[in-house]
Amino acid sequence: PAVIAERTGIITVGNLRVRDVAAGGHGAPLVAYFDWAQLRHETRARALQNLGGIANVTYIPPRAKLTDVVTFDTGPGNMIIDALVSSLSDQGETFDRDGVRAARGRVREEVLAWCMSDPYFELQPPKTTGRERFGQQFARRLAERFPDVPPDDLIATATAFTAESIAHAYRTFIGQRIDEVIVAGGGAKNPTLVAMLRERLPGSEVRVYEYLQEKEAMAMALIANDSIAGLPTNVGSLTGGRPTILGKICL
Repeated sequence: PAVIAERTGIITVGNLRVRDVAAGGHGAPLVAYFDWAQLRHETRARALQNLGGIANVTYIPPRAKLTDVVTFDTGPGNMIIDALVSSLSDQGETFDRDGVRAARGRVREEVLAWCMSDPYFELQPPKTTGRERFGQQFARRLAERFPDVPPDDLIATATAFTAESIAHAYRTFIGQRIDEVIVAGGGAKNPTLVAMLRERLPGSEVRVYEYLQEKEAMAMALIANDSIAGLPTNVGSLTGGRPTILGKICL
């Protein structure tokens, strides 16, 4: 941030997470502030589902105050899928473009049950996870445990694992009506994954966020702007910390 501020002369805000950690939080998720500010609705209950490497949800009931928001990491997003595709293609591919390999494969219920047995899925929010749990090591253990499962079936099951872990999180930790699920992140470009989400969330309208490419940038810009204005920009009840102003400001 200091280099950017020095070279551009523009007030720059960075290192957002460390202030939340200093206030006793996990340092994540941060986008819940943007989700609440921009996407709350008078009558519809919305879940903003990010599908990055790790998947996280922000649940916003109708007419929500900031303290009504629920957010946490639901589990894997694209990370296990990407790791399997890379490994099974001898690094010839890095991700399942358009979900083609998952669509070709068959979901193996015994493999999916093994994936869902991870104890993370029973931990109460607030909670976060990362590649140390659902990254290359998990993908390697999965492939080694089920060596006779065809590659496309493994990829299909890993894709179903992301969708099932999200649906499980909604049932277990939200437990309220969800009118609309708005999907963002790289996984929103995977039609097979989005279709699997729709199958598992029959009572909700599942749609892709219209500003897919810009969402993270817009969220960081809003947090930076409001931090400069002196407003608390974490959701302390969700990260596990106290409400605080995020970021280091370089004038």
